[in-house]
Amino acid sequence: MCDRASIPGKVKRSRNNPQITIVPSDRVGQPLSDWVIVQWEVVEAEVETQVVKDLF
Repeated sequence: MCDRASIPGKVKRSRNNPQITIVPSDRVGQPLSDWVIVQWEVVEAEVETQVVKDLF
């Protein structure tokens, strides 16, 4: 489970290391499957908006 107050710190740390691990969880934070290693990047709002528009 991720509280909103910790998000800026997580983003700052992740910029230094774009490889992160995530796991889907239920509404109370219990993992639903195994952890997955992923790569992430910061996307500008305009690019994100266009990608979403292109999907629909």
